[in-house]
Amino acid sequence: MLGDRAHRLVEAACWTCLQVLHVRPGVQKKSAGSECADQRLRFNAWPLYPGHMSLRLEEVVIDCSEPSALARWWEVATGWQVIDEDEDGAELAPAPGQTPTLMFVRVADQKRIKNRLHLDWVPDDQQAEVDRLIGLGATRVDVGQGEQSWVVLADPEGNEFCILAAR
Repeated sequence: MLGDRAHRLVEAACWTCLQVLHVRPGVQKKSAGSECADQRLRFNAWPLYPGHMSLRLEEVVIDCSEPSALARWWEVATGWQVIDEDEDGAELAPAPGQTPTLMFVRVADQKRIKNRLHLDWVPDDQQAEVDRLIGLGATRVDVGQGEQSWVVLADPEGNEFCILAAR
């Protein structure tokens, strides 16, 4: 028996716009007053349960053709440490035992389009960091961003990343 749980509003987030909403458990439509910003929520929410997530981010995997070389480039770029390396991959960590790590793995295919996931980095001085990274071999990239407060760069294998303005 659901009892009062059926009438309780639960915090949820819209998958589309990420706005926090209040919905009734088990109800497959929006509750009154729970409009998402773009009006597309149709049982398209997940409950927010602070403190109950059993997952943690362990590593970000980056496909590349030369994992050792790319990991060494990122090691110099970030100051992180290569903690594991073989012919098929290399792993970079902020410090031994710290996560998330960057895992570079060898793939046969070449990168052809903009990455669907990229890393955003926040420096103390954006322009100085952009200049330093370009000096290391990064290149400026136009992915259609226009004039923004961040700078889009690519590593030597073309993987995009952003240098945000200092916060």
